[in-house]
Amino acid sequence: MSSISTAALQNLDESSRKEIMQFVESENSKSKVQMSIHNFTDMCFKKCNKDKPILSADLNSGEEQCLTNCLNRFLDTNIRRRFQLFEEYAYLSYFNIKPMASGSFKLCTDFNIFN
Repeated sequence: MSSISTAALQNLDESSRKEIMQFVESENSKSKVQMSIHNFTDMCFKKCNKDKPILSADLNSGEEQCLTNCLNRFLDTNIRRRFQLFEEYAYLSYFNIKPMASGSFKLCTDFNIFN
């Protein structure tokens, strides 16, 4: 992946700089998703075809069902976990609870929002 030099970015106006950085961030996110899909598909393919010789370019019904179940299980688990993390974050934010370095939480009593 090519990189954008700092000097080139500094020559752009603020709006263009922001647009380019958003584009780069978006492309990085897409790349991460594609890599994840590739890794999950590879993992499930190996699981569903363990010790089986590949005799055809097509999947039989058992292999196809195994791959579908494997990928769906992974997606369900990850989507559910991300939703749980989001709910926890929203709860903690609502009650102004901040995580401490030790991993425990403490209630913030400093309600001065102007700092």
